[in-house]
Amino acid sequence: MKNDSVIKCKHCGNVQLKQTKQKKCNACGKLLRSKYNSSKIIIDNIKFDSKREAVRYKELKILEQKGLVKDLELQKRFILQDKYQNGTGKKIRKLEYICDFYYFDVKNGKWIIEDVKGYKTEIYKLKKKLFEHQFYPLVITEI
Repeated sequence: MKNDSVIKCKHCGNVQLKQTKQKKCNACGKLLRSKYNSSKIIIDNIKFDSKREAVRYKELKILEQKGLVKDLELQKRFILQDKYQNGTGKKIRKLEYICDFYYFDVKNGKWIIEDVKGYKTEIYKLKKKLFEHQFYPLVITEI
C-alpha cells in the first residue's frame, strides 16, 4: 500500500484508507482536508490545485486575449537531471520541475515562469535553485 492511499485525520488521529470524494473521518465525522488545505477547482475543463491558481489562470487568459502575453502553457516540465543508474546499478528517476504557468510577456520580450505558492516546501526550494542555475537567466516568479 502506498503512503498516499491513506489519510490521517487532523482532529482525532484516525488513519483510514483514502477513498474518492471522501470528505469526513470515519471515526470522528469531522471534515478531512488536503495536505496544504487547498481546494481543487475546475475552469475550462482544467483542474487546478487551488483557487489562487485558478484565479491566476483567468487573469492570464484575459492578458492573452488582449495580446499582452502569448503562448501560455500550463504545467510545463523542465528536466533538472536526467535519469541514471548509480554505482550499485540502482535506477534513479529523472528530476523535474513543473511550473504552473509558462508564457511570453510581449511588453518585456521575456519568457515568464510562474508558480502559485501558498507554502514553499524544502523540495520546492531546492528545485527552484537548481532550475535558476541550470536555466539562467530564467527565474521562477512566485505568485
